[in-house]
Amino acid sequence: MATRRCKNGKLKNPVRTRTGGKRICKKKRSSRKTRRRNRSRSRSRSRSRSRSRSRSPSRSPTRRSRKRKLNVYMIFAQKHRKTVMNKYKKKGYTGRRLIGSTGKELGRLYRAQKKRSMK
Repeated sequence: MATRRCKNGKLKNPVRTRTGGKRICKKKRSSRKTRRRNRSRSRSRSRSRSRSRSRSPSRSPTRRSRKRKLNVYMIFAQKHRKTVMNKYKKKGYTGRRLIGSTGKELGRLYRAQKKRSMK
């Protein structure tokens, strides 16, 4: 019998599994389900790649997408963040505790301001 080859080296004798089937390589022990799943994944990936390449126009590498505008809360947070952070730093907050408490306080201030403007 001729020697068989696989990616992990030569197999002189065919390897038998517990159920009696032949295995091409000793290291390859995936089940049928995983092989099917992997096959379908690789097929869908290759299809989607070919479609997207052919349909989308080529873009120049220097062109960048525009950033979204800041929403009202973000603008509010930019204005008030330094004052709120300084307030908590004086209390002795540092690290994650400082960041978390600053975010909570900014949220409270923004909600209170929003309610005032609605009245």
